Amino acid sequence: MTATAAFFFCLCLTFPPAAEAGLYTASDQVVLLSEQNVGSVLVNSSVAMVVEFYASWCGHCMVFSPTYKKLARDTKEWKPAVNIAAIDCAAEDNKQICRDYEITGYPSIKFFHAYSKADSSGVTYRGFSHDVRELRHRIIDSLESHGEPWPPACPPLEPTSEAEINNFFETNTVQHLALIFEDKKSYIGREVSACVEILLCCLFIFELPLSQ
Repeated sequence: MTATAAFFFCLCLTFPPAAEAGLYTASDQVVLLSEQNVGSVLVNSSVAMVVEFYASWCGHCMVFSPTYKKLARDTKEWKPAVNIAAIDCAAEDNKQICRDYEITGYPSIKFFHAYSKADSSGVTYRGFSHDVRELRHRIIDSLESHGEPWPPACPPLEPTSEAEINNFFETNTVQHLALIFEDKKSYIGREVSACVEILLCCLFIFELPLSQ
């Protein structure tokens, strides 16, 4: 009996119950996708989505999960322009979903434009980094090249002009105005712009020559 109990205990450690097998919880600021909600979250949504397709038994996924959790925390103020989500492809109910989205390896990250169609499989992030800063930049790049229809909660990300600033002062009476001066390779202005509604202020970005 003792040997049998020990063997069963080892099996439980190797194959945890399905309810405990996922790498993320809602407290991680990650939207948990499943068969029940994947359609409403990814199809015709006004929010752009970044989705990690992973398998809870996958060693690479386990190593990457702390990075993804930090990414979700770092970008929580970008909601509702863009949201971070994940789906466990090892769960039996999710296997067909992952096949439908053409997942062939784990972890895989895909960007879904706002108002994606039902037949969209997303844009795959190939060779993505484990550096949170670089992942944030890739999301900004995806938003910047989003096209129409634009996510309604996402402010414009392109640099402004002196004429736009002058016109702004002529037509607005706001109390606070933020100006960001940066070179062409900087992401600071665009990252701040992504959460400008949270900051409750007006913001303009000036793009400076790289030599300055």
